[in-house]
Amino acid sequence: MQRGHFFILLFLLSFKLNGQTGRRHEKFRLPPELKEISGLTVLGDTLLVAINDGGNSPELFFLSTKGILVKRTRVVGAENTDWEDLAKDNRGNLYIADVGNNLNNRRDLHILKVSISAALKQDSVVATKIEYFYSDQKAFPPPKEERRFNCEALFWLNDSLFLITKNESVFSRAQRRDRSPRIYAVSDQPGTHQAILTRENLLKGFRFNRRGISELVTGSDYRNGRITVLTYFKILCFDVWSSEVQKPKVKLFFRVLQREAIAISESGWVYIGAEYHRLLGGPVLIKKRIHAD
Repeated sequence: MQRGHFFILLFLLSFKLNGQTGRRHEKFRLPPELKEISGLTVLGDTLLVAINDGGNSPELFFLSTKGILVKRTRVVGAENTDWEDLAKDNRGNLYIADVGNNLNNRRDLHILKVSISAALKQDSVVATKIEYFYSDQKAFPPPKEERRFNCEALFWLNDSLFLITKNESVFSRAQRRDRSPRIYAVSDQPGTHQAILTRENLLKGFRFNRRGISELVTGSDYRNGRITVLTYFKILCFDVWSSEVQKPKVKLFFRVLQREAIAISESGWVYIGAEYHRLLGGPVLIKKRIHAD
């Protein structure tokens, strides 16, 4: 084959592969109002709702599946201390996780419960509050080797909310034997509740490897018997009711972005929100398939 023909063929093949990839992976610019996107969930198959990280206004941002801002709704009577994730139940409620706890010293951890229909119809909405405390946290803050109570991931399942800790212990030599994210369950009803450590009952062998920052949990979602967990460089899928020690299905990312939010649609699309970073870019919405089913 002549050299010129070879490069033409290579170009055409590349174009074809890129076209195939484009159908499985799309990226959209998010509005600047979401430069610190931290939580995301899907309403039906045509609408997303997102939140910003702590220090921003207590607002819900409704988006098209291409990241276009459709509507914003303020949560009245609430502050955004450290909003980190969103979840929804099957009864029309949205849950906003004000659970960021970098210093492990918060005594006001809570989840806000909002009516989705009210938030869609009105410019402001009132939330009820689910306050909680970790059943095994004894000091505020605890000693450095026991600081496992920061969280950025939430999902709803069977009348309970599940919190997955971020797992900063990967940086602590004192905790080399316990680097797994922890899963806590808390009631989805307003009031004050204990968050009970349930990892061993919910998932057998739920454990990441020991590669440091790539395993920091930044978001999660639940759909159709499977928990999907987001870290900075991976998507991991676990079957909820498996009685076996699991090796999760893993999808790697090849471009570095500050990925902070994940949501799964009923039709199987995965949406990932990456916040603005001066070196990495953003904010962006990524839409892709991961062969989760």
